[in-house]
Amino acid sequence: MSLILVLGGTGTFGRLAVGDLLMRSAHDVAAASRRGIPDDSWPAGAEGRLSSHKVDVTNRQALLALVTELRPSAI
Repeated sequence: MSLILVLGGTGTFGRLAVGDLLMRSAHDVAAASRRGIPDDSWPAGAEGRLSSHKVDVTNRQALLALVTELRPSAI
């Protein structure tokens, strides 16, 4: 299945987007944020479909490295 990268995936809107993608699609989801997803905040049913990545989107090199590594179908 394809991978969707959600930048700001732990913020208010990002969490909603991640949850909606997990519930309404068969896509895998990568949530990227400065802090990552806290251990006690993983949504139920996300096992194997959600990954957390710590990256500051203002750091162009780090963001490019993450996109190159993950090769998402959509950002």
